[in-house]
Amino acid sequence: MLIIISGNLDEAYSMANETAETDLDADIFRAYTEKITLVDIKNALSRKFKPEQVARFGNIHLIYKSLRKRDFEQLIQQEIHKIIHKNHEHFGITVSISEKINQLVYQNGVFPVQGVRPVFSSITDIIESNLSKFMFEALIKEQTEIEMDYDFEKGKIIGMLGKNPEVHEINYIGKVDRIRQGNLPDIVANVSVHESGHAIAYGLLFGLAPLQLRSKIAASYAGGFTFSHQIHLTKGNITDKIKVFLAGGVAEALVFGEENMTPSCSTDLEDATNMAADYVRRYGFDHNFRHFTEVPEYLEWIPV
Repeated sequence: MLIIISGNLDEAYSMANETAETDLDADIFRAYTEKITLVDIKNALSRKFKPEQVARFGNIHLIYKSLRKRDFEQLIQQEIHKIIHKNHEHFGITVSISEKINQLVYQNGVFPVQGVRPVFSSITDIIESNLSKFMFEALIKEQTEIEMDYDFEKGKIIGMLGKNPEVHEINYIGKVDRIRQGNLPDIVANVSVHESGHAIAYGLLFGLAPLQLRSKIAASYAGGFTFSHQIHLTKGNITDKIKVFLAGGVAEALVFGEENMTPSCSTDLEDATNMAADYVRRYGFDHNFRHFTEVPEYLEWIPV
C-alpha cells in the first residue's frame, strides 16, 4: 500500500511568506527551492510532529521546486492557445494574440510563490473578458479574423477586426501596473539612489553584481530592493554586509543632503544592528566581549 502525505511546509521554504511579491524574479525563487534537501524537509516536519512520527514518513519525499520564469511564460502561452482554439471551434473566428499581451499577463498575474492560480484569473481578466467584446463586434460585422495587441504607453488593448482592419480600443491598465504607476517620480528617484548605494557597496565589497535590483515595485508605498546572493558568513563578510546595509542611507545623504534622508533607512539600520549584535553576542567575534549568556528556560516562567 502506498500512502501519500501532501502538505505545504513553510518551515522548509523560507520564502513562502512572500505571497504579495510580484517583482522578484521567479528564477531566484527557483534557485532557492532547488537547494531544499531531504534534511530540510525532516527538520521542518520535526517542528510539526514528534520524532517517531517523522520517522514513520520514511525517506521517500517528492520535493517540488517553484516554477521558473519560462514555466510561467509557457503556461500563459498554453492557455492562450486554448482560448484561440476554443473561439475558432465555436465561432469560426481566427484570433491572433501578440507577445505584448503575454507580457501584460505575466507582469500583472505572476506571483512566484503563489503558483499558477493567480495567472489563470489574470488571463480571464485581461484576455477573455476583453476578447469577448471584440468577438461581439466581429460576429455582428461578419468578420472572421481578430488581432489582439496592447499599447503600454497609452494603456490600451487594441483589437483589429478583419483583413482591412477596423480598429477598436479598450482602455486597460493592469491592476499591478496601476499600483506601480502610483509611485511619484521624485520618490522613485530617491529610492533609486538608495538602492544604488546598496548595489555599489555590494559590488565593491563582494565583487558581485546583485541578483536583482528594483527601485519601483508593486506596493501602496514607494520602495525597492537589492537582492543579494546566499553568502557564507565569516567574520569579514559580516562587517561587509553591515556596510552594505548602511550604504543606502549614505547614498541618500551624498546626493540629496542629510536633511532629505528618508525613513527607508530604518529597516537597514535594524538589519545592521541585528547583524552587529550577532557579531558580538552570538558569534563572539569581538575581542573585548566574547560571551553571551541566555536566560535559563526555567527562569522565563517565574512571575515577577
